[in-house]
Amino acid sequence: MTRRFTRKELYDLVWSEPMKTLATKFELSDVGLAKACRRYNIPRPPRGYWAKLRVGKTVELLPLPARGLGMLDDIEIGGDRGYYSRPLLSEEEILVAEISPPVFERGIDELEQEVRSQVGRVSIPRSLQKPHRFIRRLLDADEARAAKIANERFAFSWDQPKFEAPFEKRRLRVINGLYSALERLGAKPHAPNKYGRGLSVRVNNQLISLWVDDAARKVKADVWQHDPILNPSGHLKIALPDWRADGGARKVWEDTKDCKVENLAADIVAEVLLDAEIQYREACEDHITRLSERKTEVIERRRLEKEEAERSERARLEQLEQDRIDSLLADATALQQADTIRRYVKEVEKRAAGDANTVPHALIKQWAAWALAQADRIDPIISDKYLEFMTTERE
Repeated sequence: MTRRFTRKELYDLVWSEPMKTLATKFELSDVGLAKACRRYNIPRPPRGYWAKLRVGKTVELLPLPARGLGMLDDIEIGGDRGYYSRPLLSEEEILVAEISPPVFERGIDELEQEVRSQVGRVSIPRSLQKPHRFIRRLLDADEARAAKIANERFAFSWDQPKFEAPFEKRRLRVINGLYSALERLGAKPHAPNKYGRGLSVRVNNQLISLWVDDAARKVKADVWQHDPILNPSGHLKIALPDWRADGGARKVWEDTKDCKVENLAADIVAEVLLDAEIQYREACEDHITRLSERKTEVIERRRLEKEEAERSERARLEQLEQDRIDSLLADATALQQADTIRRYVKEVEKRAAGDANTVPHALIKQWAAWALAQADRIDPIISDKYLEFMTTERE
């Protein structure tokens, strides 16, 4: 069973009854529920809280902290879904939903001041003697490549070390410093590929791409291959790629004559963290836009369906009335035919009564009975056929 809450709703539930009792309702273990609380920074009652509460001792209610940068306010618990996705609303739900722009307690400018204060000073190491674990992996792999080609007569280009050039060593030092600072601030850097590219950092629920490369190389949101540069500039560029625009970026920092990107490390780290919140807010706004568009589509489609149903009903009633008129005329014609048969039978019987008639009287009588029966059969009044449409309409 999958349940969805806001952070405040889950916080209220966690402090309303013991975790084991609550977890059972969600078909989770109390450990799984505790992980969800940690993921969304929701405090839980400490050990012994419920026992103290039962005996009337004073207990402390820990307040709900503010939502972290890039952290979702909508929480999905239970089921087997590994990733967050916004719930799909039915048409009935979407028609009654109140769709309004998202409201955030603090503006980005206010958050920026707070984030920059938290980031503080960020230094880029002058060497790679104590590298971040992800950089250590890249260096170890490079050492293995160097050892391999040292013992071989011929070596392919892809077997050559990747980070021997001064520019590449500098690039790794910058990545090392940024990753270490971001990890210190609670972000989770992801391991780069073997070229030291494809950089990304998870800030709460947002995945932020980070581009660190030669300024001559085109900025890409996801660099999983090492595209050679015909004319490298030797200048380092750092960017936050924009997934929506190939080659575009939200923020860019580049070496200049007066300033190296190493001197901008604190600004870069702060912008990475802020970008997580900006992406989250953009996603909220996009969601509201899509929801509003879908509601408009549902309303318009239902309006057209109603108009079509009304048109079809009018056509049905018009056809029904025409069918009644046609049946009325057919009944009138049938009555005329029935009366014509009856007059004809009387005329035959009248003439048969004359002296010149040679047809046996019994045969005339038999024929007249048959002819009158046919007249009664088609007579709409005797058969009540003229009332069929009235009966059908009542039903």
